[in-house]
Amino acid sequence: MFYRRANSEVLYNERHDAFMGWIKECHELIFEATKAANWLADCVRKYVNPMFYALEGKFIVAYESGFNVSDLRPEYSIQERERLITQYQGLSGRK
Repeated sequence: MFYRRANSEVLYNERHDAFMGWIKECHELIFEATKAANWLADCVRKYVNPMFYALEGKFIVAYESGFNVSDLRPEYSIQERERLITQYQGLSGRK
């Protein structure tokens, strides 16, 4: 890892913390993108093609923790969907 090349313990800790923060942010963004992909697939099944991604089901996120692997199926709640719709309605000019 890049932070291991630090010349001092303080610099090492700073770089390590920055790197771990970046990893956490990447995981959060992947989780959020997977929620959006599942919502999009729901909309396509509802309005365009009921068989879209029907065999595969939902998009999942796999997390490894030591010897354990967890599969999560992140989805927006109804309240989250309503909040996002309201939040982005103004961007398209539609009310």
